[in-house]
Amino acid sequence: MKDNKLESLKDIAIFEITLLEEEFNLILDANKKKKPKGKFTDYVFLNDTDKYKMLYEKRKDRKYASITVEIYSIIEQLLKDIHQVYLIKPFQKNHKKNILLDLQEKLGGHLNFISNKTYNLAMIRNYIVHENFSFKKARIDKDLEGKSKEVLSGLFKEALEFIKNIKNIENEIKIAP
Repeated sequence: MKDNKLESLKDIAIFEITLLEEEFNLILDANKKKKPKGKFTDYVFLNDTDKYKMLYEKRKDRKYASITVEIYSIIEQLLKDIHQVYLIKPFQKNHKKNILLDLQEKLGGHLNFISNKTYNLAMIRNYIVHENFSFKKARIDKDLEGKSKEVLSGLFKEALEFIKNIKNIENEIKIAP
């Protein structure tokens, strides 16, 4: 029963991450357009290419930050839902710990995790939420190499790998002959 519920919760989280990744790809495609058309033609500053590029880059950076926070929240909710299934009580956060690490520790007797896969995500998300709502500044201040879209693509891969590799310990215990 727990295995079925675990797999169902993981499937939903994987779908949500995949859907979010598709939205990220739409942002990348929209970024390739030269200038907006239609109702935006009335804005005089659109004639100033540098100003337009600067505004678009700021918006794209905030979208990347929002996506990062959403990836984190999907994993957080998954772990809270799993906590409810395995420990049958609401999660009580230890306020001195990162919530993902806290949940992984509390579920550690029941599940195996690749915990280092959430490290960069937690670090960037915490910077975005608590310091500056900018993915680019978080990436630079936390010394992550690569362009923002490469780092965010890596966060998607790490999140999916983390979710896919959550395993019930009982199923992994092998009895020696």
